[in-house]
Amino acid sequence: MHNINAMIIDDEKLAREELVFLLKDIPGISIVGEAQHVREAKEMIHDHKPDLIFLDINMPVQSGFELLEELVQPPQVIFVTAYDQYAVQAFETDALAYLVKPVVPEKLRKAVDKVRQVMEAVAHTATRKQKGFHADSRVFIKDGERCYMIPVHEIVLVEAVNNYCKVFFRNQSPLLHRSLQQLEDKLPADLFFRANRKQLINIQHITRIDSYYKGGMVTEVNGKHNVEISQRQSVLFKELMSL
Repeated sequence: MHNINAMIIDDEKLAREELVFLLKDIPGISIVGEAQHVREAKEMIHDHKPDLIFLDINMPVQSGFELLEELVQPPQVIFVTAYDQYAVQAFETDALAYLVKPVVPEKLRKAVDKVRQVMEAVAHTATRKQKGFHADSRVFIKDGERCYMIPVHEIVLVEAVNNYCKVFFRNQSPLLHRSLQQLEDKLPADLFFRANRKQLINIQHITRIDSYYKGGMVTEVNGKHNVEISQRQSVLFKELMSL
């Protein structure tokens, strides 16, 4: 389990103390600092480099949104605020959760779990980049009597079908007796993204992205394959692909 180093940014001392108290019941999270305004928060984020910030919105001089605009590489963000009208704007910043005061302990735990899931996925992706094939590697694929030798970057989509995987490239889609996890571990992580439980997509072949139900997304791959990115994976996709 990943330990999470977190900061609390809120101008109200009692609100910070309440959050610290609630977080004591969640294992694997350490509070590395508290700030009561944006200027102080920027300095502490620079010094401590937290994985996560619990961020209030309405603060003196500058808001929580203005803080995020000034950070080149912001940490993961969970908004904690007394107001519910900023939720849409908050999620446009790629925040992982939006909690309204007084904070419900179970909602806080779920929000922290979501942060941990993203951190673990990012770490797994970084590890996979160090092994397996790269974009220009040529791979051998056998499907019955047909054999193919193709560059990895020509694979546009991999789809699990029972105990097999269908590999889409050019106008072909042979079946391999491999699990999706086995192929994901071999294919370059900077090229292939796990969109959902059953599909890997080559991000170089994405031709369109649309918003979908409950924060998910739908991508068009190679101009003809529509692939849904699950809600959880959509969070990671935006984290990995956004500037």
